[in-house]
Amino acid sequence: MIMILTLAVLAAADLAMKAYAENHLNDTDEIPVIKGKLLLRCRHNPGMAMGYMDDRPEAVSFLAGIATFLTGLVWLFLLPSRGRHVQKAASTLVFAGALSNLSDHIRNDYVVDYLSVNSKNESLKKIVFNLADVFVTAGVILLAVHDLFRKAAK
Repeated sequence: MIMILTLAVLAAADLAMKAYAENHLNDTDEIPVIKGKLLLRCRHNPGMAMGYMDDRPEAVSFLAGIATFLTGLVWLFLLPSRGRHVQKAASTLVFAGALSNLSDHIRNDYVVDYLSVNSKNESLKKIVFNLADVFVTAGVILLAVHDLFRKAAK
């Protein structure tokens, strides 16, 4: 039950931030948050990470749908199993991020990105992402680290 609630809260948090960004920010806004370490912005990304395939939003939406479906199957498989807490947490993070970004693709043919690192390095500052991206990345890292430590312990 806790993983279902966590999934809903994470996806809702990202969707709420996307709605805020779209309703309150324009393309040029850069609002410092978290003691100036991050910038709150609003960008529409029809492609994948770093703008890959941004000229093919329908294909990106299709691929996002397949990835979300497969992630959901893994999540549903893990949910009723005993133990496997790290795998459940990691898959919940990935599935929440995938669902949120897929909902953008379905509604808009683009994903709303709204965070970037406030850096003097302009290349780094250009990267704009959202909480869903953070959830997916954190889930994948969590699973990879867990597997590395588990294999090292054997």
